[in-house]
Amino acid sequence: MPLFLVRCQLEVQGSPEVFEAFVKTCELCSGLQSSGKVKDFGAFADMSGGAVIVEAESEEEVRRFVESMPVKPFVRTEIKRLLSPEELKSIASSAKPR
Repeated sequence: MPLFLVRCQLEVQGSPEVFEAFVKTCELCSGLQSSGKVKDFGAFADMSGGAVIVEAESEEEVRRFVESMPVKPFVRTEIKRLLSPEELKSIASSAKPR
């Protein structure tokens, strides 16, 4: 199943409400990590946002997850599909001149 990177960048100044939303989002991710849906997650060291690696069938499924994150009202999000090492090797080998 494909992996996706969800990058969240704060759009507002930090406040107790924003911090609480981050904590709740971490709790949500932790619960989904035990089921295998979330592979990893964390906040940026400068507290400007964070990232989540999600396993999903489609980008639409990831978008639904993003919409459910408590921190969503405070962040701009970007979703990127990650290539597996096998996919990358396949692309690289097909790009080689013959």
